[in-house]
Amino acid sequence: MRLPALLTTTLLVLGTATPASSQTGTRPVEAVIGWVHRSPSVQDVAEDGFHAALRVGLTRGRTVRLLAGVNWTRMPDEDLIRPVFCPQPGNPCPAVQNTIPGLGMVGATLGLETVFRTTGLEFRPSLMVGGYSLYHRADNVPALSLGVELGAGLGLPIGTRERILLEGRWLRLPGRAGDAANGRRVNLGIAFH
Repeated sequence: MRLPALLTTTLLVLGTATPASSQTGTRPVEAVIGWVHRSPSVQDVAEDGFHAALRVGLTRGRTVRLLAGVNWTRMPDEDLIRPVFCPQPGNPCPAVQNTIPGLGMVGATLGLETVFRTTGLEFRPSLMVGGYSLYHRADNVPALSLGVELGAGLGLPIGTRERILLEGRWLRLPGRAGDAANGRRVNLGIAFH
């Protein structure tokens, strides 16, 4: 956990180093949708799904933001085909097909984002910590889990206050919840500052 601690410290130092005269006091709003990829876990299955997030925040100076967000993730349903007991060898054996509802996850996050601006582009590293609720898992047991989300994004201005966002994020939940939910996210969205 040294990387999250280092990132948090860096973001805080940058935020406190900004002179009061440059504080903007804006309230950014960001909405993104995107793709989720879950690496093979205990089920040894890789999956792709859908992700959406809405974040609001407060800006300190021109570089640091405190963001609070709500996230929703949906992984696809799985079809399992299992053979059943075959009473007469040599005859075709029946099979049972079950559909297991895909993983769904709702999360609330709180974190810091730093914005580095160049002409016509913004770079946004961020660290989010949040509570995630899994409303379906392979064993059908709902769970609550605290996780860490690291990310970075690019903002392209399309107006005086609007930005198109392209961001990559990595989520890590501990324990059995993490087996079902850990993964990478690529999002596209819009931000208002």
